Amino acid sequence: NLIDVENFPLGDSSGAQPVDGTCDYGADVLAIVAEELDALVARVGEGIDASARNEIACLTSTFFDQTAPGLSADLRGPRTSFVHAIAATATDLAGFASTNTSVVWAPRSSVSLYGDTLAVVAAKRAGVRLALGTDWIISGSMNLLRELECASSLNATAFDRALSSHDLWSMVTTNPAVMLHLEDRIGMLAPGRLADVAIFDGRERTLHDAVIGAENGDVVLVMREAAVLYGDDAIVSALAEDCDIVETCTVGKRVCATSEFGQSFDGLLAATFPQLSPFFCDVPANEPSCVPARSTSVAGSTIYDGISTADDLDGDGIENGIDNCPRVFNPMRPGQGAQPDTDGDTIGDACDRCALVAGESC
Repeated sequence: NLIDVENFPLGDSSGAQPVDGTCDYGADVLAIVAEELDALVARVGEGIDASARNEIACLTSTFFDQTAPGLSADLRGPRTSFVHAIAATATDLAGFASTNTSVVWAPRSSVSLYGDTLAVVAAKRAGVRLALGTDWIISGSMNLLRELECASSLNATAFDRALSSHDLWSMVTTNPAVMLHLEDRIGMLAPGRLADVAIFDGRERTLHDAVIGAENGDVVLVMREAAVLYGDDAIVSALAEDCDIVETCTVGKRVCATSEFGQSFDGLLAATFPQLSPFFCDVPANEPSCVPARSTSVAGSTIYDGISTADDLDGDGIENGIDNCPRVFNPMRPGQGAQPDTDGDTIGDACDRCALVAGESC
C-alpha cells in the first residue's frame, strides 16, 4: 500500500500560525489531494487555541479560493487519518464521521503538552473511527501499553467511562488496520492474515482487560508474521534460537534482537539509546503526566488540576452546578469564553449525544 505520513501537511514547519481563517501556510495542499494514495496520515490541529483550529479549517474545507492568501483543501475521506485533532469542534467531528475520516488519539502527549486532549467522548458519539498512538517519547508514552494505561485512566477519571474495554482494544488492533487499508493483512486473527500475534497473561484480568491493563511482565509472547520477537523465557526458548534474556520485574523474558538487527539486545541499546530501560517496573522514570492540568489562565481559559472532587467530578475546574458536562472533562480553552454547546441546549458538546441537534434525540 502507498501510505503518506505528513507531519506538516500545511508546510508550516517554520512556525506559521494564522488564526483568522486564511490558509497562508505555504504548502501545496492540492498536491496531497491529487496523490494516488491508499492512506494519508496527517498531523493536524495539535493544540487548543485558534491557530490549531485554523489548521483543521484549512484542511477540511471544500471551498477552493484561488484569490485568498493560501489555498484551502478538503483532505477528509476514507483514506485520511488525522493525528491529534485536539482542536476539533463538534461540527468538525461530525464532518469526520460523515466522510469516514479517522483520528489518531495520543492522550499522554496532548495532556502533558497542553493540559487537555481530544474530546474523545464526543468523537465516539459522532461515529469517528479512533486509533491510539504513542506520539513520541519526549512527551508521550514509552510503549503502547503505557498509552493504553493513560487512555484507560482518563476514561475512568475524566470521561465517565464512556469507552468500553473493547473500544480501547479496537484502537490498537482492528481500527488502525482499517484506517491504513491493511485490514486484509493485519489487525485481526483470521485466515489469510499475517500471523502478527501478541499473547497476554489472562490470569488476573480477562478478555480485553487482559490487554488494557497489561504491564511489561504480562506480555507472554509477541510474533510478527509468525517469527518470534519477544516473550517469556521458557516459551521463546522453545520456539526460537539466539534470543537474549532480559530481566523484568516479574519473570525472565527473551528478545530476539539478533535475527532482527544483526546484534544482541545489549549491543543495540548501547548503539542507540543507552539511557532507556525498555523493561521497567511500574511507572517509567520521567514519564510525562497523564493528568490534565493548567495552572494559568490564557485568554480566559479554565484553571484546573484534573483531580476529581465532590464539587467538580470531572476535575476540569468548573463546579458541577455550572458545568454543562459535570461528568465529562471539558474546560474552557483559550478564547472560547464558554464551554462549547453548539446546539444551545445547555448540554455541552463534550457529553451531548446529539451535539448538533437540540435535545437527546437524533
